[in-house]
Parts: sequence; structure tokens; C-alpha cells
Amino acid sequence: MFFKKQDKLITHSGSFHSDDVFAAATLHLYYKKIKKSYRLIRTVNPELIKTGIIIFDIGGEYNEEKNLFDHHQKGGAGKRENGIPYAAFGLVWKKFGPVICENEEISKIIDTHLVQAIDAGDNGVNLSSNIYDKVHPVFIQSLLQSFNPTYKEDHISTDKRFDEAMSIAMLYLERVIYQTKVQYDISQQVKEIYHNQDTKEILVVEDPFGRNELTIAVNDLTSVLYFIYPSKRDDGWNICASRVSLDSFESKKPFPESWRGLQGENLAKVSGVDTAYFCHNSGFLCAAKTKEDAMLLAKKALEG
Repeated sequence: MFFKKQDKLITHSGSFHSDDVFAAATLHLYYKKIKKSYRLIRTVNPELIKTGIIIFDIGGEYNEEKNLFDHHQKGGAGKRENGIPYAAFGLVWKKFGPVICENEEISKIIDTHLVQAIDAGDNGVNLSSNIYDKVHPVFIQSLLQSFNPTYKEDHISTDKRFDEAMSIAMLYLERVIYQTKVQYDISQQVKEIYHNQDTKEILVVEDPFGRNELTIAVNDLTSVLYFIYPSKRDDGWNICASRVSLDSFESKKPFPESWRGLQGENLAKVSGVDTAYFCHNSGFLCAAKTKEDAMLLAKKALEG
């Protein structure tokens, strides 16, 4: 791909949305990756737009080979297999995301978990419904768009605010990329552990992974009902009940009702496990001082 000494990246001026902000953040990380400089220009001047080496969210054309990434033209810029249409972020990410991530699969995971949500919002596709009247979830789109100056702030530069919003998007995107890579590695290791174990309902992990990472990792291992792992809080071992799905906090097989909310000697007595010392009120988590007793708790819960 040919780039000039200092490339001009063009997007529209005026108020901004999360898709053009994240597209700009993606391009910033790309140029950082290839160690080249660029100049971002926000404009609606047709002649100036033509000078861009990469043009996004403006220009009325999508052509990946020519680095034209607009989706406002008639017919848009295509849809994914699930029906979510592309916006500027998605179009830019599709080309440059794999380079930034150094991995096509990681890039696709991020498209599913982040990029598609931004693209959907920009295209007016509703991904959620409110449960409580007038109470709305707070999305990152709201955070970024809050940087747009109001009508009482004529003295504030929209370009300056765009840069501030882009900095936040860039930091967030960097963290998402890093965490996705770590999660991918953990999931691969957990699958290997699973396939090397005789017992498929109880998974024992001796690495210091966190509960959230393991919850995601075992999601595709449908036979796993409990996973055991070392506690980061103390020298004990935690036993966590697998969730029905990542979209639900419901456990496939919660710990027995008689254990829930008990601690210390009370739990040890009721469960019959000497070093058992904690069971969460909701029945999704237990703890014991030794790995052997953690395994025993899981087996008792499995049989119960």
C-alpha cells in the first residue's frame, strides 16, 4: 500500500458521532503500527476532500482499494451476514483491523463485540430495549458524543473536541485489542485443559486466571458445570458455577440452597467439607482452602 510522506486523512467537519471517532482512532493505531505520520483534516470542501489518501464517513463512495470509506450513499456500503449494516468504523476496521491486531480472528472477535454495536447505532439499528420506563443504558456512544459543543459553546473548537473524543476512543480500543488477545489465549488454554481432563462437568484450572476470563472461556464448553481456580484474594480455591449464557447471570447448576450465604465453620459443617469457608448468597460461587476440598465441594454440588 502506497502512502505519502505525511498522508492526509479526511473526514467530515461539524458534529461527530462514535463511528467517525472510532474510525479515526483505528487509523491512528494503524499509522502508529506502520510508524508513519499523517494529518487528519475535518472538512466538507469537495476539492479538499479529493486530496485525501484515506477518506472516511464522507465522500459518497465505498471502495476499499481506493481507501474510500463512506456509507451515506444510496444503498449504503453493504451489510454483514447478520444484517447489521456497515458504518465508517466497520469499513475502516475491516481493512485495517487485522493489521493492527496482527490476527484476522482477533479482528473478527472485536468486530462482533465492539465494532458492530457502533455501526448499528450509527445506522439506526436498535440492539436493546428498555426494561424500566425512562431509564436507559449508558453506551460509549453517549460518552463520545457528549464532547460535541452545545449551541452555547460557539467559542469551543469542534475539531479540538473531536481530538479529545478520539483520544478516549483510541485508549479504549487499545485496551479492547489487548484484552481480546489475552482472552483468546486463555480460551485456547482452557480448551486444552478441558480436552486433557477425564471429568467434563468439573474443570480445574491451576493458572491464575480471573473469574470473568474463565466464565467467557468455558462458555462454549457446554458440559462444564463448575470450574475451579486459585483465588487472587487469598491462598484458597474458588469454585464457580458456569452460566447458562454470557447474557445471563443464571447458573446452569447453582450450589445447594442449604449452603448459600454460609461462611467458615457453618459452611464446613453443612457441606461436610472441612476447609470450605464461603458460599455466595446467590449460589454461584463457593470457596475452600485447598484444591482437593474445592473439588470435593464441586462433586457434592454435582450430585446434589
